[in-house]
Amino acid sequence: MNDAHICTRGKIWDLHIHSNQCYSITDPKLKKLSVAEYVSSILEALSDFKDLEMISFTDHNHICFDLYKAFYDAKSRISLLPGIEIDVALEKGRYGKAFGRLFRCDE
Repeated sequence: MNDAHICTRGKIWDLHIHSNQCYSITDPKLKKLSVAEYVSSILEALSDFKDLEMISFTDHNHICFDLYKAFYDAKSRISLLPGIEIDVALEKGRYGKAFGRLFRCDE
């Protein structure tokens, strides 16, 4: 059996990060950054976390293609798993969140 893709040790992943493209971000300094500037700043902020191996941008109801492209183009050591946070209405007056991950299985 080929177990090269089986996790055999602890990993650190942050799979719930809102980018500056998300409507829920209220920091005006963050909102003013271009996509490239945001990617540069988040990679700098995450550089101190040597055991962090994967992140996911999970903006509300939106996937920003340019954000993912800029992250991949930066050639970070950190893997990026595409994701989204979907706001859903459970019933009148009650709301919930659903997290989605997009997995690509081709090699």
